[in-house]
Amino acid sequence: MAEQAEQLEAQGIQTVLADLVETSAEAFSQLLKSCDAVVFAACEKLTNAIDSEGLVKIARATELVDVRRFLLVSAFPEAERGKGASTSFEHYMKIKRQSKVDLVKTALDWTILRPGTLTDQAGSGKVNMG
Repeated sequence: MAEQAEQLEAQGIQTVLADLVETSAEAFSQLLKSCDAVVFAACEKLTNAIDSEGLVKIARATELVDVRRFLLVSAFPEAERGKGASTSFEHYMKIKRQSKVDLVKTALDWTILRPGTLTDQAGSGKVNMG
């Protein structure tokens, strides 16, 4: 994560690193005071603690300091369908769906991105919107 923060900061983007499980919404709100927006992009083995409870916590912290813009990087609902998705993947998708519902219920100005299957490979420079 520190490497990603360095890359973002090199582009002039302020970053905040903190433990999503251990840090309270109130403590996060102090870290977010000077932010214009929050981007929440989490994909973790601790699906409930990160993608569900963590999202609710960060959304609450964002509301506490009146940062209005919130961008959630979620998951495309049909990703991996028909490919024999595991029980853990189905649970992950269920949590992702619920996190979107939780965000929509806030007073934030939210945007939800739903990319398809993500990889950790270099980009091709092309986007297929089909």
